[in-house]
Amino acid sequence: MQNSNTVVFAGPVEAARRKELEQAFGDISMRTRFVSYGETDSVFKDRETPRFLITLPAPATCGSFETLDIGALDAHFDIELHGRFDAAQSCLKAAGEAGCVLLHIVDADGLIGGQGNSLGATAAMAALGLSRSIALDHRDKPIRSNALALAPDWDAEDLAALSAFLFTGKGGEMSGQVLALSKNTVHICSQPRPLRVGHRENGWRQEEVAALVSTSWQGALLAHESASEAFSL
Repeated sequence: MQNSNTVVFAGPVEAARRKELEQAFGDISMRTRFVSYGETDSVFKDRETPRFLITLPAPATCGSFETLDIGALDAHFDIELHGRFDAAQSCLKAAGEAGCVLLHIVDADGLIGGQGNSLGATAAMAALGLSRSIALDHRDKPIRSNALALAPDWDAEDLAALSAFLFTGKGGEMSGQVLALSKNTVHICSQPRPLRVGHRENGWRQEEVAALVSTSWQGALLAHESASEAFSL
């Protein structure tokens, strides 16, 4: 039997944030259940299987890229990416034909990229790829998956409201999307798609590529901006 009123949070949550989320989701009549990565399989084997899953980012080691070692990357991926993968798969298998809704949360700094945050940014991009792939694999089934980037000033009430929209029938058309949430502001984000195209019948030489980039492609190049700059209005 499915429980259509419980949201499972998988991953690390600070105690203060957990209380805020319990209150915010409770205020809109949704129950919350918090589990660590590695414990989700038992949750989705309960008699009342939850239909809604939120996966969370794990704290990443910070530092300039050249100062990090591969062991730090492996350790972070063992926790976060393996955890997201296992949690999502457990939810989908338990849901069966009834379907489920997944929301993969990342830090805004990971989505945009930031100085000293190469591990977090790498994990965030992987989470976006996982979410999009789940959405495409199951686009003909009642299974939806989206990603959400949280800015440092995010509010629990706003997250609860957005989650409720995505989890209920009103958000039924939303799948495979990337959104972002900052204080009182919701963003829909672009995803990698061709912006400008250059074509030559006889192939390319270095000089011709340089001319293309410096003219028609110039306005499509992304600036080296931080998450706060990217999400400023």
